[in-house]
Amino acid sequence: MKISRLILLAAMLSAAPAAMPVAASNDLQSASRWSYYLSYHNATQTLAVGNVVYTLFNGNLLAYDADTQSSYEIDKLSCGLVRKGISSIGWSDSQKCIVALYDDNSVDLIYPDKGDGATGRFSVFNIPQIKNYIDDQVTTSRMNVYGDWACIVANKGVIVVNLKDRTIQGYYQIGSDVADAIVVNGRVYAARSNQVVCGSMTVGNPYNYDDPNQWKPVLTEHVVSGFVGSQAGVYIMEKAGGIYLMQVAADGTPSSTKISGIQVVSGSANGKYVQFISPWHVAVIVDTDYATDKVALNVTTPDGRTVPSITRTAGGTLYFAEQYDGLNAYNLPASEKGSTVELPAAAGKVGDFGPRHKESYDLKVVDGGLYVSGGLFGTEGCEGFLGYYDGQTWSDMDEDNVITRLKEVHNRAPYYMSMINIDVDPADATHVRAVSYGAGVLDYKDGKIANIYNCSTTNDVLASATSSEATKNGRVLVGGGTFDSEGNYWVCNNRSHTLLAVQTRGGDWQAVPCEALDGHKRAEKILFDSRGWAWVSVRLTTSSQTSGLGAFDFGGTINSTSDDRSAFRHTVYNEDNAPCDIREVKTIAEDQNGRIWFGCTTGVYMIDDPDAWFSDNRCYAVQPKVPRNDGTNYADYLLNGANVSAIVVDGGNRKWIGTVGAGIYLVNEDGTEVLGHCTADDSPLISNVVNDMALDSKTGKLYIATEDGLCAYNTGVTEAQPSLHKNNIKAYPNPVRPEYSGDLTITGLTENAEVKVLSSAQQLVARGNSVGGSWQWDLSQQNTGQRVAPGVYYIMVATADGKTSVATKVVVM
Repeated sequence: MKISRLILLAAMLSAAPAAMPVAASNDLQSASRWSYYLSYHNATQTLAVGNVVYTLFNGNLLAYDADTQSSYEIDKLSCGLVRKGISSIGWSDSQKCIVALYDDNSVDLIYPDKGDGATGRFSVFNIPQIKNYIDDQVTTSRMNVYGDWACIVANKGVIVVNLKDRTIQGYYQIGSDVADAIVVNGRVYAARSNQVVCGSMTVGNPYNYDDPNQWKPVLTEHVVSGFVGSQAGVYIMEKAGGIYLMQVAADGTPSSTKISGIQVVSGSANGKYVQFISPWHVAVIVDTDYATDKVALNVTTPDGRTVPSITRTAGGTLYFAEQYDGLNAYNLPASEKGSTVELPAAAGKVGDFGPRHKESYDLKVVDGGLYVSGGLFGTEGCEGFLGYYDGQTWSDMDEDNVITRLKEVHNRAPYYMSMINIDVDPADATHVRAVSYGAGVLDYKDGKIANIYNCSTTNDVLASATSSEATKNGRVLVGGGTFDSEGNYWVCNNRSHTLLAVQTRGGDWQAVPCEALDGHKRAEKILFDSRGWAWVSVRLTTSSQTSGLGAFDFGGTINSTSDDRSAFRHTVYNEDNAPCDIREVKTIAEDQNGRIWFGCTTGVYMIDDPDAWFSDNRCYAVQPKVPRNDGTNYADYLLNGANVSAIVVDGGNRKWIGTVGAGIYLVNEDGTEVLGHCTADDSPLISNVVNDMALDSKTGKLYIATEDGLCAYNTGVTEAQPSLHKNNIKAYPNPVRPEYSGDLTITGLTENAEVKVLSSAQQLVARGNSVGGSWQWDLSQQNTGQRVAPGVYYIMVATADGKTSVATKVVVM
């Protein structure tokens, strides 16, 4: 089979893989197959519309109806948001919409049904990304919504969005020192340094918006941290302390009146009330009678309370977004002019569900439960996460106690540090180990922290990146973290000359010499294959060592080196005898035929003969070719040039391949056919940057860890059964209701079983063969492609050799 040199060269020069023919979509775009597992714990911003409270948790938007005490998740899957990762929200009372600014600078306008969102139904309009409108690289820091306008503070000035026309009005590059901006009566007011400046948006205005000198100073001696628009005017929050009301005359000239000397950090307006908050006070102002009431209620709060955002419902309840203390409701006493009261106890908490943190990096499925570790390999000290999901609820893996224990051995960070790997003891499902790129190995028993292994607790077997006694236990940069079939626990001991270390089943830690791997200091993953060999990914290149893939056969005897074999390679040769650079290996998997698949920054490869890896000869690896099927004899290397980060083998021996930047691919058994592809742009996939994937082989659910959080796709493919029994056959949904638009799935099958669907009149409706232990029917008549009529249908199943057959039935309504 020929390969086009021109196409291969183009693919190698591109950061993303060349377009490849896709045989079938496999319903990767179908929303009914996807589910999200988002975090609703860290409340950072909140606003109320009537009695519905909208809050950002870790960039995820939640609506809470205070009247019915019900919550609605507003996300890409449920409401069609453009993506995940909202950085700021605002409410336009004139346009009755929520403005959502994303961390990539795109904007969604979210319109609640009936104006407030109490029904939980929303429509969405997307305004193209600001970076598509503006040539320069733009970073944004905050957003202020008032009336028909949204003002976004950017690195060079102010971006104004016209919410009525749903367009970007302009980017006014007046300087990098803008703290906040707001539009009043066709004029933009921007807080800069120690003054408020004004520029007009009137048609035909002579101002050059990009010339800072054309913006007139209108209020001086005001060091402004933010604006709050209200019925009475615009409130100014002073950095040094104080609340002022700015009112604008007909000619555009503003004036300011001091309302209070309280130093506040954030505020919001709701109807006739405006509320501000600081670490020590809540100031409630009657906006419609500011001249006489000014501060109607001064609430004292516990010192140091961190509340980045506050809002008030129409019913008078205040809601505080208190970061990891959540979104809390407070019922204050009736306001009296100038009264001072203490903050009462919280009346309730909103959210507080899902994984405790958004980070997801490494996944492990055991007995239907999902373990998640969150971090980043190669980065010391970044915030991480450990969690367990049993299918109904989330556990944070004893996080508070773990952090207390970690503080006892180091003081580097008050949180999990770079949790990059998690594994479960094959002999004891209640025994779990997690690896931290900084804090060593965390040992759990029955969901509680039992031990922390670092330099001190392993008699220096685990090495540190520093020799300082005070900090060495906070710089134990291990990788790997894998149990072998005998229950020995292996890690990549990255700061030791002897790369591999093991804690044997007996409990002793020891270094394990490995000639080919010793000296490497940036190894991340260990895979033990069905032969008992360890495959090790050296993820990063250092000044003295090149990254790549290593293999270690220790002959099953940890303490004897006489039968050891090892080999490390950063270059292999494909079937066309071309050299392939395999540095920065991110993922390793073994398929059902014992072949080793791995992915790196140059694509995906398969080792057809793993034993040959140890030879001294030139090593070959298959780089699968996908025929173009365009009438030529050309083919392209599978995902050539793609940054491959995850490979999972399903029950049909197909490969699910995750990438950094190009989403997810599904390929057939040998990688010669692309069966499906999805990205965050054309499916509910949260992000195109995939960190890891894990498959629940009993249910067919594929969990996907991305840089923006965790989601899952129902592949419909389960593990094949060794034999065919009627009691194992399951069909769902059954009955199939008229509104259902997905596939009917049959599970409990043997590999390549023949499936036939017959009508009650014994006419053949559809037929096919199982993939793994499952088969899916799209509910159509194979001859016409139309959905079958309501009725009873019989599912006839026979093993591939025809020796055993069973039957079941389904009802289509």
